[in-house]
Amino acid sequence: MRTVAALALSSSLLLAGCGGSDSGDDDKSSRPDGSGGTSTAQAATGEKQTTEAFSFSAPEGWEHNDEVASAALAFAYDPQDDDGFADNINVIEDKTLAKADADDIERGATASLKSVNAEDIKVGDPITIAGADAVTITSVFNMNGNKYAVVQYAVPHGDTGYVITFSYSPDRPRAEQFQIAESVAASWQWAS
Repeated sequence: MRTVAALALSSSLLLAGCGGSDSGDDDKSSRPDGSGGTSTAQAATGEKQTTEAFSFSAPEGWEHNDEVASAALAFAYDPQDDDGFADNINVIEDKTLAKADADDIERGATASLKSVNAEDIKVGDPITIAGADAVTITSVFNMNGNKYAVVQYAVPHGDTGYVITFSYSPDRPRAEQFQIAESVAASWQWAS
């Protein structure tokens, strides 16, 4: 689980530069994988993850892990994934999102990801999560010899915001990565 724990730290770096200068990266498509279209994913039906601010269903078979969850508001992983990197989701709070517009979030996220040596950074059209528009960002990390793909949603809600990070083994096809992420987004509910 050490490989998974490292992601909670890297996702907290995602928006550290929010509101920063323009990165000059205008690589934008309707979906970062270039497939276009909007989500038609069915809501995930796995173990329910609940916090004071939100709840969502994890993908079927994914489990909560208290050891890693202490670094995030919510955390679930695929215990059946035995390739050396457990696919997972973690959610952290980022209050700077409440005062940022989508362009600021995109610039800040791109700059922050570049600062931690993420590769293949792409920004896509927003996805709606329980009525709130979320910026979609994908990237690839190589941390401690482990390469993994990331799909992140940065979503403002009320007077705060949340970064929802999905991390996948690189052999999982991007279309499948999006299907998993979008199914979780479709199950999302705000507490208020």
